Amino acid sequence: MKRVIHKIKQQPIHIRETIVWTSAVIVFLFVGTIWFVDFQEDTYALLNPREVQEQDTVVAENDDPSPFSALLSSVGGLKDQISDFFSKIKDQEVETQEERAPQSLPLSD
Repeated sequence: MKRVIHKIKQQPIHIRETIVWTSAVIVFLFVGTIWFVDFQEDTYALLNPREVQEQDTVVAENDDPSPFSALLSSVGGLKDQISDFFSKIKDQEVETQEERAPQSLPLSD
């Protein structure tokens, strides 16, 4: 990114102005398109409130979990699996420590 900015700074002033205006138009078109689509949806909802209410009712009756609730349930399940894993490891360590009989150390002559 620094190289691009450095190359733009090295260009003559009329080229830099063209780049600035082109960038401004592209950003304006992007933001304007998003605004227009959102405004169109809001206008449709204002002009047709019954259809929007029916669509909301259908969505509310659908039993599919939302993406966030599915993600939270997955994370909760992962948390349970990790805690079970570490508790099993701890139990195995306790069992192996109890099973080991003391051994005598070899003596060096």
